[in-house]
Amino acid sequence: MKRLQTLLSIFAACLLLLPSVATAAVTVSDLSGTLVVTTLDGDINLYEPGDNFSGISSNSLLEVFDGSLKVSIEEGDTIQISCLGHEGTSLGPAAIELMCEETTGKIRAVKNSVNISKPDGESLLLEEGGEFLIGADEAAEAPATAQGRRIGLERALDAPAVDGTSIDQRNQQLLQPIADSEDQPNSPSL
Repeated sequence: MKRLQTLLSIFAACLLLLPSVATAAVTVSDLSGTLVVTTLDGDINLYEPGDNFSGISSNSLLEVFDGSLKVSIEEGDTIQISCLGHEGTSLGPAAIELMCEETTGKIRAVKNSVNISKPDGESLLLEEGGEFLIGADEAAEAPATAQGRRIGLERALDAPAVDGTSIDQRNQQLLQPIADSEDQPNSPSL
């Protein structure tokens, strides 16, 4: 009987501790801007400063928009980061600082190292304490996120030229030929 109680106690402790261990793999701090987290399952979650980050799991992809963050992972965990088309991967224990603005960014390996892949396919290893700066010229290489057509001010080739005629005057000009044809005795009726 005592053995059964011991097993039940261990089982209850596992049930209580496992959820916190599974989600405690990734710690985010010092967030400014918007954090986008994509899980291995493809789920996308948005976080703002002051939100609870406890649900971020190992192997997630973290991107920050117009801001910065510090992310830490435990032994055996993996984290991926992204900034302007530059991808970084680190194995725990590790800590990374990420700053990403509209055209510039910075990746800093605070603890351990980060493998960085640039948009052109080049890879480099950022050692602990090292920084990788992404400048405006680097950001210009980032791939497009969606296909689309060019937008702008376009004018149809057969569109009439714009003149100073008011809408009412223009309507009268357009309707005048119809009124004139109704006065003609041999014109077909509509």
